Amino acid sequence: QLLYDNPKARQEVEYHWRASGCPHIVHVLDVYENIHHGKRCLLIVMECMEGGELFSRIQERGDQAFTER
Repeated sequence: QLLYDNPKARQEVEYHWRASGCPHIVHVLDVYENIHHGKRCLLIVMECMEGGELFSRIQERGDQAFTER
């Protein structure tokens, strides 16, 4: 994931890093600072999850309810 570097982005990374110890949260493996299109950014490396994109699965379900199961 790429986030443009600002205090809110750093706070999001910090919260995700702390929460990634939970077995139900995607683990943050590393965070890098870099320049992208002339702007400072944070590159967040997370574990690879199986099962495809969540957004695609939500779209496929249409108007049906989506539970957390």
